[in-house]
Amino acid sequence: MKHQSIVSALFKNAALHPNKIALIIGTEPNITRVTYSELTHKILQSAKFLSDNGASKGQFVILSATQSTEFIVCYFALHLIGAIAVPVDPQLPSSKLQDIANQCSSKIAILSKFTEIKNTITVLLLSSFTENDGDEINLLKFPEPSEKADLLFTTGTTGMPKGVILTHQNVLAGAKNINHFIQNTSQDIELIPLPFNHSFGLARLRCNVLSGATIVLANGFLLPGRIYRQLEETKSTGFCSVPAGIAVLFKFGEDKLAQFKHQLKYIEIGSAPMSLEHKLKLMDLLPDTRICMHYGLTEASRSTFIEFHKDKDFLDSIGKSTPGVQLEIRNNLARECLIDESGTINVKGDSVAKEYLSLGNIVSKSGWLDTGDSGFLNSQGYIFLSGRSSDMINIGGQKVAPLEIENLLNLLPWVRDCACIGVPDPNNISGEVVKIYLVKNKKILDTKNISDSDVILYLRDKVESYKIPSQIEWVDRIPKTKSGKTQRHLLRQVHKEKNGGVNA
Repeated sequence: MKHQSIVSALFKNAALHPNKIALIIGTEPNITRVTYSELTHKILQSAKFLSDNGASKGQFVILSATQSTEFIVCYFALHLIGAIAVPVDPQLPSSKLQDIANQCSSKIAILSKFTEIKNTITVLLLSSFTENDGDEINLLKFPEPSEKADLLFTTGTTGMPKGVILTHQNVLAGAKNINHFIQNTSQDIELIPLPFNHSFGLARLRCNVLSGATIVLANGFLLPGRIYRQLEETKSTGFCSVPAGIAVLFKFGEDKLAQFKHQLKYIEIGSAPMSLEHKLKLMDLLPDTRICMHYGLTEASRSTFIEFHKDKDFLDSIGKSTPGVQLEIRNNLARECLIDESGTINVKGDSVAKEYLSLGNIVSKSGWLDTGDSGFLNSQGYIFLSGRSSDMINIGGQKVAPLEIENLLNLLPWVRDCACIGVPDPNNISGEVVKIYLVKNKKILDTKNISDSDVILYLRDKVESYKIPSQIEWVDRIPKTKSGKTQRHLLRQVHKEKNGGVNA
């Protein structure tokens, strides 16, 4: 069946199978099931409510990305009226929320709670959308493929978020590509514990809606026992996770995961590297499950895929290019590299975003995106990643720009210099944790009374919780190049040597 957008696919699936379960929320005895017919009814009501409150075509609307029916209803209601959804972390500090509103000139914010932002912005509470039992909007047509669908903010190297604009064609093509590789069908029941303000979680929502499957909402991996309970109660055939989530499930009990080896048809993993040890362990526990791991960016979601069992001899690779995506490795002369020759990864396809908010084109005139990541292609067609484009820290799939933390710390009068790096998580959960090196300003008399807790308290109301440093070390100097750039690789080496030669 041909669709022109994800939201049009949703309504067509509802027309074909109105009583099919679209969403499952909670656990027994407090479990809620929402059919496709009920979901589209709420979307039509919410579209009318949004229009009555000033939302219109082409307008950016901030949307608090809670793991809830309300988010899903609002997300597709915005698409239905031609507005552009701007999903944000529900825990985002008000200052960051204001920055995003300023960047995209948003006049409406749909939030889970009232927040102090400019009174020029209309704040609607998410809860009001379930309470709303008004009229449905008069649906005339669905959005065109070329129209803007979403604005997703991805952390830039300076810490200032970059807004990636995705069209309806981008998100539809991406979902088709993913479904083709993972082999999703309308019979799937997928548990999604990933946040909807990130490309991974949001794409899993779109993929399931496109195929007409059932979505089970889970609120992260904080309670792994609840994840296992939901898998069992809902008879889920698939789920998605970052490597840190898999590590949490392992720690809670590998035998629990093995209980689902005949039930789970597939798992999709992504957003951060995964250790070979954990890959092999997962394969052993789930011998008949398609374990798919992707590589990509917010700008080019799911550029490659690897399936652990099928590609077991190349588990150190990032797989092959995804169906529907062209991929080339290019040298510094922009020529395609030879086999095993390292270069920059470039991707092209309908799923690749074309522009940043206020920053213009992402891709070249011929449609290629330079990812900035380096890698090489072997003779069997597998791609190997040899370096990421920046010093970005990856906390279980959440990205942290060192400069953001450093800029905040350098505002403190008792800090003369500082540096921020990512180091391996000693608990082997989140992949990396934030570590900062601080040089005291000895000219400030009360410096001796400054402690690690002062640093934590200072940052707590300025950045998201995952950006708070787990490790703090006071040093006499920060290594720099002659031009004054921080030599983070030397700090990582020092950290490694202090840990007995093990990078942990």
